[in-house]
Order: sequence, then structure tokens, then C-alpha cells
Amino acid sequence: MITFRLNDFIAASAFVALAGCAGGAPGTSSSVFSAADSVVSASANVSSKVYVANVGANAIYIYRADVLHGKLIGKVTQGVNWPTGVYIDSRNTLYVASWYSFFTEYPNARGTPSETVQLPSNVFVGNDLIAAGPDGTVYVTAAIPHKDTGLGERFEILEYDPGASAPAREIDLPYSSAKGPSLPSGMTFDRVGDLLVDEGTYCPSGCRNDVYRYAPKATVPTDHLGLGLCSGGEIAFVDGNELVVADPQCSKIYVQTLPLPGTRRIIHVAAGVGVSLSLDRALQTLYATAPGKGEVYEYNFRTGSPSGAVLTGFQPQDIAIDPPAF
Repeated sequence: MITFRLNDFIAASAFVALAGCAGGAPGTSSSVFSAADSVVSASANVSSKVYVANVGANAIYIYRADVLHGKLIGKVTQGVNWPTGVYIDSRNTLYVASWYSFFTEYPNARGTPSETVQLPSNVFVGNDLIAAGPDGTVYVTAAIPHKDTGLGERFEILEYDPGASAPAREIDLPYSSAKGPSLPSGMTFDRVGDLLVDEGTYCPSGCRNDVYRYAPKATVPTDHLGLGLCSGGEIAFVDGNELVVADPQCSKIYVQTLPLPGTRRIIHVAAGVGVSLSLDRALQTLYATAPGKGEVYEYNFRTGSPSGAVLTGFQPQDIAIDPPAF
């Protein structure tokens, strides 16, 4: 089964997956991360909808969260072309990143796109992460091709001001001749609108991912958490002081309370689960994708108990909840 996450693309381009597993306490940071407020306050109900980027069907599938097991209630297909990233912001706008280097915006999280933005011609296909800040600024990841091979040599995050058709800024992620490019695997925001990015680099052994912080309009990180993850996955803030970090290669999802050192609890997941994740706050259910398995898994967010695979048989590239929890 073909998947198109950036980490998978790098592996296919002669890089190897990050090795080793993190199990110790988080490191220290030079400043304190605050919790996101770019979320909708959700009360207990069963009207939440789950949006899954199904790259195999070239569509965004929509399910009701309380009857997720195969109960498809709608699709978004117009303006979608091999969807690799999906995001819903607090204004109920759906953002979809497509493999063919563009992204689309959908008011009310469905229907006809209000805007389609083509990425710059110098970036490689595979912009699989997308997120929107509280002010409507859109962030998408992109690969820069090597001048000789055409394969992804390094990565950057393109920042688009609200309604803009060209990026206002480019965040160039680090590149090391010894370790290779820094790979973005998750993005979220803190209370003041700073961008947080889960980044990691290639090396034969002993590598670690970490979460870096970028102030608004900054092109270099201002801080990092020092979490010591063994692989990259999606990240998010929940309920004011919990940072959720997926570590799919080590079969764990960490829930880290802030500020540091805080406490850390672990949700144990199947191997490869957690490439992307989302939380239904009303039902306290965490959904995590396993693109290599073609499945979406369900876990009780508070207890960590699994419900098993609730969606199977397709290519779940990314996942989002409406109303959003993070």
C-alpha cells in the first residue's frame, strides 16, 4: 500500500527511519509552552464529525463520530487531488493539502472550495502537512528537490497570510550533511499563536525528534521542548495544559503536561499507529491513523484503552474532527 507522508517519502528516497525508542523523562526548555486556544469549546454531544483524507479514493470521507464504524455520511471530492493533509480550524473552515502541490479551503467544512492555492513551482510534490492559525494564516510543508536527482533534499514550511495566493514567508528547516534534512511530521499552535513543529533528522542510530517553537512571522525557531522522541508524528494541545505527541515508530502516543517538567502518560498503540491523530472532546475518543495498515484506530483518551481498528480497507492519510479539539 502506498502512503505519502513526508517521512515515508524520505525513506523511499534512500533515507532510513529514525532508530531507537524514547522512554525517559522530557528534557528542559528555555521557555514555557502555553496551551492552544485556537479550538472550539465542545459540549457533550454526538454530532461531531470525523474527516479522513482517503488518498486511495481521492476524497475526504466524513463519518459521524459516535457511529464511526463504517458509517460514511458524506464526501468532499471537488478540488481534491490525492489528499495528504486535512485540517479544520475554529471557524469551521476545512483545509486540504493535495499531493500535487496545492491546497484548498472549504467554508463550513464541506462543498465547493472557496479558494485553491498553487504552491511555488520550485517545491516538490508531497506537501502533506497543513494547519491554520487562529488568525487564518495557513502553513503547509513542502519538499525542495535536489538539483541533480530531483528527489527531496530539504524541507520547508510555507506561510500564507489569510487569503493570500503566494507565501509571505518560508521557514527553511535545518539540513546537515551528516544527518540529512530535518523532517516535519506535525504542526499545532500555542495560546499566543506560535507555531509548534515536530521535527527530526536522519542518522543511522541515536536520533531523536523534538518539538520546536516559531513565533509569528519568524523563520527560525525560538525554542524547543527537548522531549526526545524516536520518531515523528502529529502533535496537538488539549484542555489547556496537555501536549499530545505521536511516536509511531515506538508504538506510543505521549500526553505531556505543561509547563515542564510536568508529567507524562503513555497511550500504547499498535506499531505504525499515530502518523496523524485527532480527538473528539465530547466523547473523549482519540483517533489515530496507520496509513501503512490502511486503518484508523480508536482509543479512550483518558484511560488509553483501545477499541481496535474502527475503519479499515482504505488509505487514511490524515484525520480531523469537527468541531476541532485541537
